[in-house]
Amino acid sequence: METDTEAHAWESLAALLSSGCTDGLVVDVGLPVTHRGVRFNCRAFLLNRRVLLLRPKLVLADCGNYREGRWFTAWPGGRGVESFRLPPCVAAVAGQLTAPLGHAALAFHDVTLATELCEAREPRWAAPRRSLARARL
Repeated sequence: METDTEAHAWESLAALLSSGCTDGLVVDVGLPVTHRGVRFNCRAFLLNRRVLLLRPKLVLADCGNYREGRWFTAWPGGRGVESFRLPPCVAAVAGQLTAPLGHAALAFHDVTLATELCEAREPRWAAPRRSLARARL
């Protein structure tokens, strides 16, 4: 994966935030995120021109025709949530320097939003999903 792919993904995310399409609406987009020198395949949850959460995949698609491990690393299950420094193009639009990165759920006034990504739905890789279910999410 070319490094400019990630840079363009962040520029696109900044454009989404500045467009106002996240005003009053939770928006979920995918993008590569490099944190501490490691690239993760993530979903970014956006609301009201802010980045609420960067949620990396816990399990990568690496069977059959899929070789996601060539480009990404799975988020270690016990790693929890860390602070991610947002690129300047996003920080300027969002008015925030950092966003949470990791295995987490979003709690709103009337609903809690948790997510599964791709291979985590498969029974043979279901451990991450079970941890969310045990937390009643």
